[in-house]
Formats: sequence, C-alpha cells, structure tokens
Amino acid sequence: MKKKFVSLSLVLMMLVSLIPNYANAQQPIKLIVDGKEVKSDVAPYIQNGRTMVPVRFIGEALGMKVEFSEIEQNGYDNIPFVSLTTPNGRFISIDVSGVESDGLSFNTGNSDYNPSLIIRNNRIFVPIRYIANALHMDISWDKPTNTVELKTNNNNSVYPLYYVDEDFNEIKSDKIQVEYRNEQYLVKDSNYTLYDYSYAYWAELYGEEGFEKIALNNNTIFRNEFLKYGNVSFLMNSERTKIVGSFFVD
Repeated sequence: MKKKFVSLSLVLMMLVSLIPNYANAQQPIKLIVDGKEVKSDVAPYIQNGRTMVPVRFIGEALGMKVEFSEIEQNGYDNIPFVSLTTPNGRFISIDVSGVESDGLSFNTGNSDYNPSLIIRNNRIFVPIRYIANALHMDISWDKPTNTVELKTNNNNSVYPLYYVDEDFNEIKSDKIQVEYRNEQYLVKDSNYTLYDYSYAYWAELYGEEGFEKIALNNNTIFRNEFLKYGNVSFLMNSERTKIVGSFFVD
C-alpha cells in the first residue's frame, strides 16, 4: 500500500511539473521594440526554434516601407518576394531563400528546412532574428514570459570576414573587415558594401558594361582575394559575430 502511495505521489508531481510548461506554450508571444510593446493583428508563432512574425507588421513597426511582388526563381514562377526600405533608403530583400541586404545574407541553418519566408493563413511570416540582424538590432528572448525584445544598436561594430575555400575551410581575411556604420554594413575603410565589390567582380569577369567599377578598382586587395577564393555571397552568423563567404561552384 505504501509503495502504491509513493508511486501515485510521483505521478502527481510529474503532472504538476508539466502545468507551467503547458501554460507557457499557450501564452501569446509578446514583442517589445525599444521598450514599447507592439501588437500584431496576427499572432507570432514559434517554428523550429524561430519566432516567426508577419512581415508587414514587423516592417511597419520598425518604420520601414513594405512592398510585395512575385519573381521567377530556379525555374519557378510567382515566387513571393518582399522588399523593406528603411527611412534612410537602405534596401532589404526577402524571399524563400534568404533575407539579404548590403551583400550579406542573414539566414541561419538549412534554408530547405528553415525557409526565410513562410505563407500561413494568407499572411507572409519571417524569422524576427533575421530582420533584427539585418538592422543591427539587439534581440533577446525571455522564456518565462514568451517575450521577444528588440533594441536599436547604432554603435559602430566591426566584423571579421572569412573566406571559404574548395574544401570548405574557413580562412580569416587579415585585410578585409566589415563595419556597421551609418546604419549600413560597409567594407571597413570604404563607402562600399560587399554587394558593390562582388557585383563589380562578376561584371568585370563576364564583361558586363554599365556598372561603375570604382569599388573594385580602388581595392585591389579585395579583388585579389575574390579571384583567389571565388566567394560571391556572404553570410552573417546568427550570433552576429562574424561573416563567412560561400564558395561558388561553376
């Protein structure tokens, strides 16, 4: 009898321990931007450990212009495409493959399993961390209250840049760094983005005309490193501590 009583007590304790977690799962996600709560007409949700928010809601809450269109990608038509434009004119593009700006991608993980754009109930959702990193905002998660908090961070930050070789080894550049300055990610000691350099590289390689090549021509170090490693796209890691290139396979 005593043994049964002890077993019953253990079961009850286990059930009671589950109650807070269940309550937390049912608790709506709260969004705080610079100390002020912002509310969406459609609730954010969590998928694969990522907080997904309606893109129009988060874009407008952060003061950006939000535009929707459709593009052709990898042979498929009518692929949803979203553009966000900041008050200073900076452009952020979003589609199923990534959130990109200034020549940087802000995705993390495998895009096949964690797409950057999800349509749910006729609304487009994006991972809020990708948007926060694109805007250089600090982001935190408070699990007990299901709260995501974004804080503006206009401090100049310098990030190391790593190239990836054919064996997928990361090689740190001792000459090139990326700096967040004037609300934009720029190659340090220049007024150009990684997009400017990479686009100029391919324009020169394939003989495209009409593109101002001053960015590439004025930085032979960057040009030589591009030629050596062939990295044409760059990824900011989730923790926002480094930028890693991706190897282009012809």
